[in-house]
Amino acid sequence: MSEKTKQGQQRPQNNIKREMQELENKYNDCQQKLANALALAREYKADMERMKQRTKEVEKEKTIEIATKAVLEILPVLDNFELAIAKLQNEQITKGFKLIHSQLLKVIEDMGAQQIENGTEFNPEIHEAITTIPAPSEEMQNKIAHIARAGYTMFGKVVRPAQVIIYN
Repeated sequence: MSEKTKQGQQRPQNNIKREMQELENKYNDCQQKLANALALAREYKADMERMKQRTKEVEKEKTIEIATKAVLEILPVLDNFELAIAKLQNEQITKGFKLIHSQLLKVIEDMGAQQIENGTEFNPEIHEAITTIPAPSEEMQNKIAHIARAGYTMFGKVVRPAQVIIYN
């Protein structure tokens, strides 16, 4: 084989090698770009999930805030019904007032309000002492003598403490 023939065959091989190298470089570059794009897409997806979760939390907080405000507006009406029921003489009217009172209680319960279960011990976290009276005995000290106004919680928080009279 002549020298010219060898050079003629090497040129196409060199061109092929160079083209192969260029294609491999382009392929590697595309792979890197794809990996970057996929990482960015995962990051955007995670950001969207966090945003959805935060939006749900904000909506829940706002719903709780609105419900609490509404319940706090209704509670004085309930208090007035209780006062009226205690003073009424007519059995039929008393029955009607009790029915309306129970309906209002159901409305605020459906909104998340729960009446505080009052034990016999005074608890400053859920009770507000409005006055004290002398204890009939030593063991009655710091116990609740009378509940003057019911207290309520909503979603695990006291929205209105129960007003109580305690033995001192």
